[in-house]
Amino acid sequence: MSITAGELVSGQKVISVDEATPISKVLTLMVQHDYSQLPVLNEQGKSVGLITGDSIARVIMRLGKVNPVDLVVRDAIRRQPSFPFDTELFELLKHLLSTPGVIINDASGVVCGVITFHDAIKYFQQQALDMLLIKDIETAHRQHIAIVLDSLETESISLRMSIDNLKTPATEAREKVKKIIDEFCEAHKLLAVTEEDKNTILDASFPIRKGARLDQLTLAESIQLAQKVWSKLNVYYKIDPDAWKAMMDRVREIRNALMHFRDDTTQEDREHLEFWADWFKNHRPEIKPKKVIPTSKPTENTEKAVNGSPISGYSSLAQLLAQEQSDVDSSVTLSFHNLEIVVAKSLPQAAREHIGWWSDEKSQVLEWLPNGWVVGPIDIEGGSVTFKPTIVPRIIDLQNRKSVTFWCDKFGCTEERLIAVVEEIGEFSDAVASYFQTNAQ
Repeated sequence: MSITAGELVSGQKVISVDEATPISKVLTLMVQHDYSQLPVLNEQGKSVGLITGDSIARVIMRLGKVNPVDLVVRDAIRRQPSFPFDTELFELLKHLLSTPGVIINDASGVVCGVITFHDAIKYFQQQALDMLLIKDIETAHRQHIAIVLDSLETESISLRMSIDNLKTPATEAREKVKKIIDEFCEAHKLLAVTEEDKNTILDASFPIRKGARLDQLTLAESIQLAQKVWSKLNVYYKIDPDAWKAMMDRVREIRNALMHFRDDTTQEDREHLEFWADWFKNHRPEIKPKKVIPTSKPTENTEKAVNGSPISGYSSLAQLLAQEQSDVDSSVTLSFHNLEIVVAKSLPQAAREHIGWWSDEKSQVLEWLPNGWVVGPIDIEGGSVTFKPTIVPRIIDLQNRKSVTFWCDKFGCTEERLIAVVEEIGEFSDAVASYFQTNAQ
């Protein structure tokens, strides 16, 4: 659930006035406490509205030659209802669009604080920063796995097999049901029921997932994957695996609480995220140096973009990637500065500081990328981003005519030959490509 009003004003010092309080005293209190509005209470101590800097300015402007010293709160009050402390912040947002603040009462009806639009914005800004830190951790974590499994450019066979062998809730349920079926068949002497029959039954309710990409894994699954390849990761991490897993499990708990509005991050949670986001930055496995497209020799498109020609960021980046790509499987690395030149737009500061910005589904960079390309490794310290093609499927689907035609053209073989090789060594394109390279026809 969303944070409540009472939680947001917790610890807030309430400074109130009554309707007879001079405006001069109100202004003094506002300056002393750095408040833009104060709650107004009646003789029974109940809230009747707010007095704000704007409402004071409006009454002085409308009354003309009136001496401000003669004005009291009653002349400038904004009468409005108050809200109970257990009201959710989301419910208050629609009121904050039309009023400078809302008054919050505790369980006994006494004013316990005021929430302004600025307070709401500050709260959601912190939520966004917390999610960005989590994105930083998740993205760096997956990138580290890709590096040690040699899968930055194209998915390696070791990564593919590691992902396919992950235990998910579905696979665990499948194993339990399989055991029940086995025991039932054995108890009733159902010898005619083959393993193929059992798998057909299981596939209907618990299908085996194939072809999931690294970036499609849940955080729990990617943690499990890291444990499978820990010997490679720990060359750079040099940390106890149980301590690392405990850290990542805590990150996952914080993430799930935020994503499902179950709870808000505490200061301790935030410090935990900040520490581990920095930890991943400081323990990144080595990446083989890549050629970065220089900024000193802008392409025809970058010159047009700089000169103000109406070339969109999408079309100019698409043309540059097509121009710089050396072959169908190669990636292209750009410095942040050169990317800005190409799309004729500055990157936000978050893009230069947070690796998670680049993996956000709402990230502006996705609007610039042409179909068939995704964001690859990000080097925040070096200030560069790699784009890699995805138009090449990694699973050879013999049931898909387009896939068969594509791979026959790529390997220069007949359809019959392709089918024979796939049936012999499997459907992974990397393995088939290696076969053709070592067994020239």
